[in-house]
Amino acid sequence: MNQLVNSLHKPSVLVIVTLSVLLVLDFVVGSQRNLQLATRFRRWVKTAFPNSEGKWEKARTSGFQAVVTKPPSPFRSIFIQAVMLPREVLPLWILYMFQNKKDLLLVEASLKKPLKTEVEILRKKSRLGKRILPKIEGKGSWEKEEMKDGLSVLKNGRTSHQSIIRPLSKFVSSHPGAIQRISFRRESPHVLVVVAVDQLGQKGVDRLFRSLEVLGRTLI
Repeated sequence: MNQLVNSLHKPSVLVIVTLSVLLVLDFVVGSQRNLQLATRFRRWVKTAFPNSEGKWEKARTSGFQAVVTKPPSPFRSIFIQAVMLPREVLPLWILYMFQNKKDLLLVEASLKKPLKTEVEILRKKSRLGKRILPKIEGKGSWEKEEMKDGLSVLKNGRTSHQSIIRPLSKFVSSHPGAIQRISFRRESPHVLVVVAVDQLGQKGVDRLFRSLEVLGRTLI
C-alpha cells in the first residue's frame, strides 16, 4: 500500500493519472454536449419540414440522420445527416479546433425534373474548394463568377449567375462562413450540400432549405 502511495507522488505517475482523469471527464462532458447539440440541430431541421413525411432517427453523440420522403417541390426526396465534432475525444477535438473544423449538415437530394443548368458553389480557399474547383474550371463549358463571403459560383447552362446567386444572397449575408458546398448536377444525387450548422439557429436552417427550394426551381 505504501508503495502505491509513494508511486503516486512521482511526477510521471501524477501526469498520467491527471491526463487519464481529464480524458474521462472530457468523454462524459463532450458526449453530453454533442448529444444536446445533435438534438437541437435535429429539431431545427425537422421544424423546417412541418408538412413532410419522413424517417427521423434519434439524435446521437455523432449526430443524426433523416430521410424526408415528401419534401416541397422541386425535390423528390432528401437525405439529411448531421456530423458532429468529436468533443468526447479531447486530443482529436483540439486538433479539429485548430483546423477550424465545424459541426456539419450534409444534404443529398433528388429532383422531380431534370436540370437545365448545373451549378457548383464552393468556398474557394477551403480544402474542398481547392480540390474540386480546378477540376471544374478545366472544363470549357463551365462559367465562373465570384460571390461575396469567399464563394465561387460555377455554372454549366443558360441560367444567369445573378439568377443563381439571388436565392442565396440573404442566407449568405445572414450566415457568413456557413456554406461549404452547394451542388446541383444532372447525375444522382442531383443535389449535394455541405453547411456549417453551429451558428445557424432555427431561422437559419429554415432559410437554408427555402433558399435551396427556390434555387432548385430556378435551375429546372
